[in-house]
Amino acid sequence: MTNDLFLRQRLPHGHCVVLRFGERFDWSYLLTEGETQFASTLHERRRVSFIAGRAALRLALRDAGCEAGDLLPTERGGPQVPTGFVGSISHKDALAVGLAEVAGGQTCGVDLELERVTRPDISRHVLTDDELEADSRLPDDERLRTLLLRFSIKEAIYKAIDPFLGRYVGFKEVRANPQASGCTAIEMRLPASEPQLIVEARWERFGDAVLATARAGLA
Repeated sequence: MTNDLFLRQRLPHGHCVVLRFGERFDWSYLLTEGETQFASTLHERRRVSFIAGRAALRLALRDAGCEAGDLLPTERGGPQVPTGFVGSISHKDALAVGLAEVAGGQTCGVDLELERVTRPDISRHVLTDDELEADSRLPDDERLRTLLLRFSIKEAIYKAIDPFLGRYVGFKEVRANPQASGCTAIEMRLPASEPQLIVEARWERFGDAVLATARAGLA
């Protein structure tokens, strides 16, 4: 088998590695014994994506200065990273991405989505009323691209804020307004009783993929 390192670079929210995976690519040599044992308990498709995701995160952690042990799932489903570092994983079709950074009191999140000619319109499930109103004035193709972008940004944000909240966050609890520069204007709509957070997010396109990253910390 061969390996395909699709992307490896420093982003504003951490060190990022994107790998291709599938029948032609084998990243299992990057796994620890504990990860290999855990992967053996998964069904085939989940096992392949687990291997690629952990491999991508391990390489990102190395770039951040960390030689990690087992990166097994936490109770919340995210990767358990070594103390002093933060990390996040996403995978879509044949791509897996890992994002890692020195902790510094902040967390990070990453999401990867592929732009397709046809995909279900999930706008009413993931957009706030004002986001729906703003996007309704766009041509259909641009509206769907913006929908995918908002969705990906929100997914990255949810991963970044989960360590602070420890609960499922609904799509309409965050308003995300992506800018052409790659920055995103964010409005958090969380209950006042929960921790007040400072959240930022960025996005970029490469090929037919959208990559969104986020960082969160206490206000």
